[in-house]
Order: sequence, then structure tokens, then C-alpha cells
Amino acid sequence: MVLTEPVNVIYYNGTSSKQYKGTASLFGDLLQLNIEDFGNIDYPLAELSLEPRVGANSLRVISFLNGGSIEFSGDGLVDAIQNEKPARAGFHALAYNMESKLRYVMAGLLITVLTVWGFFAVGIPYMAKQIAYNLPKSADTYIGKDLLKTMDYIGTLKRSSISVKTQERLRHRFKVMVERSKDTHHFRLKFRKMGVPNAFALPSGIIVLTDKFVKLAKTDEEIVAVMAHEIGHVVHRHSMRSLIQTSATGIILTMFFGDASSMSTVAANLPAFLLFSKYSRHFETEADDYALKYLVKHNVSPMAFVTIMERLSGYSEKKKKESSTHHNKKKPSDFMSSHPSTYKRIEKFRQAAQNLN
Repeated sequence: MVLTEPVNVIYYNGTSSKQYKGTASLFGDLLQLNIEDFGNIDYPLAELSLEPRVGANSLRVISFLNGGSIEFSGDGLVDAIQNEKPARAGFHALAYNMESKLRYVMAGLLITVLTVWGFFAVGIPYMAKQIAYNLPKSADTYIGKDLLKTMDYIGTLKRSSISVKTQERLRHRFKVMVERSKDTHHFRLKFRKMGVPNAFALPSGIIVLTDKFVKLAKTDEEIVAVMAHEIGHVVHRHSMRSLIQTSATGIILTMFFGDASSMSTVAANLPAFLLFSKYSRHFETEADDYALKYLVKHNVSPMAFVTIMERLSGYSEKKKKESSTHHNKKKPSDFMSSHPSTYKRIEKFRQAAQNLN
């Protein structure tokens, strides 16, 4: 039978916030209280709950089934109770050790951060890929069917001034590429006027080339290289995967922070999202690999991709300098702005060209 010396406590009766002074001691399997205005009160150990320690100097708390509780300093009484209730002692000891030692706290924080990062960086993209590949391609067509019309309507894109002869020549090259891809998306090549050289793919299979991009290219092979890259985005369903990732992230953040307006904002800005969103490095790598494989297989030098990308990069840098010089607030939004990590991508194609030679 365990008997402890009385410990000074503050008692709460569970019906008010008033404090009552008294003492508590352990006698066998009973916690005996002597409280002012209440006298002696006995609680079986089975009917009390030890609150875990939070920090080394915090008050200890014991709660009772009737809603009452006591607060006190020191660990002697708690240790004695835990010896009588060994099943709970291990848990509280572990919790206290983790809370009291900084290295455990930091380790727990690191694990939490890595878990959250892994979920958003790996888990959601993996889920989005599986969902996208299991959706019928008609879903891509449905989402993208009116996007080009919307962009034309709001003035983002304007009617092309590229000659009919040039358009037909490039459409013929594009048609051959689509046939070779053996993909079942309804591919179409469109030309539009825009303030900067750009090329982008819509989820429905529409590839858009801007006038300035066509004029910037020195050869048809350079345009073919970029079209192959954009076809790769469609084949791998990057727009759909990006949309699913963004939506899933928005839903999860809404669940935690309650900002439902963010979801309606994504829906309202879908055309701009698909046009200007930056693809992830993984998406760019997939599209680049598709383009490189196509170029090598069909005897188009990978240097065509290198030269057009270098020219686009040079154009982008030039515009940035001009914008800085003239304090122009309008940010260039070209092919390079939506395709990050250019240098390593160019080098991969350059190395492939050297290996072929």
C-alpha cells in the first residue's frame, strides 16, 4: 500500500472557476483530498486522469470524472500515482520527455514539415497523375474547348498576320507530327498575334504559336522542335494534372483555413492559369524528353531546340533590360517566363546533338 505526504493543491469543483485550497495524498488506490469548504473527498485512481506535463516548470493537473480538478507543483504525487497506474505511466513519461527536450521537439517539427512537404510535393502530384491518366481524353476537350475563344474575346490573343502560305506549310509539318505521335487527342495548330513570342498548349490539344515566335524562328526545324515540346505537354496531360493539383491543394487549404473564395478564384481565372502558369520542372522534363525523342527518331537535329531556346532567352533578357531602363511596369510574358530552368534543358539537347554527330 502506497502512502504519500500531503501536497498543497488548488481545487476546482467543476461547476465554477473559484479556487479552493487544500491538500492531496495517495492512500493505496485512493487519492484523498482535504479541501476547504468541502472537507475530505476520496477519488479512486480509476476515476482520475493525469494531464501530461507541458514543459519542466508547469503546474501538474489531475482531472476527475465529475469535472473537478486539482493543480499543484512537484512530481512526487504524480510519480506515485503513475506507479499505481503503470499502463498510463509510459505514455506520460514519453510525452514529457519529448516536450522537455529540445532535440525531440525539433525532430518532431522536422518530421512534420517533411511529411507536409512530401504530401504536397510528391503525394498530390502522384495522385493528380493517376487521376488524369484515368480520365477520358474527352475531359481534356471539355475543359479546353472554349479557352481559345475566351482568350480571343478578352483580347489576350488577336488575329494572326502570318501569311496563309507559311501557316499551311507549318500545319503540314504539324499534321505529320501528330500522325507520328499516335495520340488520340484532337490536335490542332492555331496562330495568334500576341505582344511577345510564345508557344503554348491547351488541354484539348490545341497548340498556339504567336506571330512573334514564328518570326523569331530561323528555320522550320526550330518551330518543329518547340511544337514537339508542346505536343509532349498534351500527351502527358500536364494542363489537366496542373489543374487537379491546384484544385486539390486549394480544397485542402480551404479545409484548414476556411477560405472558400480561393476555389471560385481558380475557376474564374482558368484561362489565364492555363496560359501563364509555370509548369513544374518534372513536367518540363517530360515534355523535353518527348521532344528530344521525336527529334532524334525523325532525323531532326536537337540543335534546332537549342538555337530557338537561346534566341527566346535572349529576347526575354533584352525585354527585361528595356523594361528596367524605361521603368515599364508591364512584365514580359513569353515562352521563357512559363518554362523555367532553361540552361540545363538546353544543355541536354546540345549533348544529344553532339552524341549524334
